[in-house]
Amino acid sequence: MSPKKRILLVNTYLTASGGGNLVAAYIIEAIKNKCSISTLSWAPAELDAMNHTFGTSILPSETSVYSAPILLRILVKFIPFLSPIKYAILLRI
Repeated sequence: MSPKKRILLVNTYLTASGGGNLVAAYIIEAIKNKCSISTLSWAPAELDAMNHTFGTSILPSETSVYSAPILLRILVKFIPFLSPIKYAILLRI
């Protein structure tokens, strides 16, 4: 048996609102048993809230959850021109 494929899902936020977050939750739900999934978002993922809102059952043990370091989030909060490029910053972490 070959090892599971590794997938990194990058989304600015993983919260319980928004269509993009719904799609991200369903992607994780659909492939969590077939692939090793990691998520990267600006703030920590809200898996419990997503499960409740979107009807998924994603357990913290089924995905590795990464977020931007707190110091970076504080820096971007106080330097307004960086806010629109949060996704680009995530891709460079």
